[in-house]
Amino acid sequence: LGPILIAAAVATCSSVALGFELGDIVMDRHATSSGVPAVVFPHWRHRARFRCYACHPQVFEMKAGANDISMDALRNREFCGKCHDGHTAFPIGFDTCRTCHSGPEPPTPTGP
Repeated sequence: LGPILIAAAVATCSSVALGFELGDIVMDRHATSSGVPAVVFPHWRHRARFRCYACHPQVFEMKAGANDISMDALRNREFCGKCHDGHTAFPIGFDTCRTCHSGPEPPTPTGP
């Protein structure tokens, strides 16, 4: 139990320092390398409204890095796109980018 509590404390300190909430998941497989901020997923906000089985394991595998989430997949109603369709939840589109891509701005390239 000790290492788990220590890891939770470290995660809490680092997420507070970055301005995230406890329980947020930062996803950055494709984002910053594409020049956009990482996605900050508010897991607790979703968990407060839905049971685990609403998303796991049918929509998301419960293993870090196991879900190759991309904008193309979202537009094809996979992953977050299952609910974020404009009816069940806000739509995924250019006018809602910063709702999810709310992480720190990626570094600006400095040259060759």
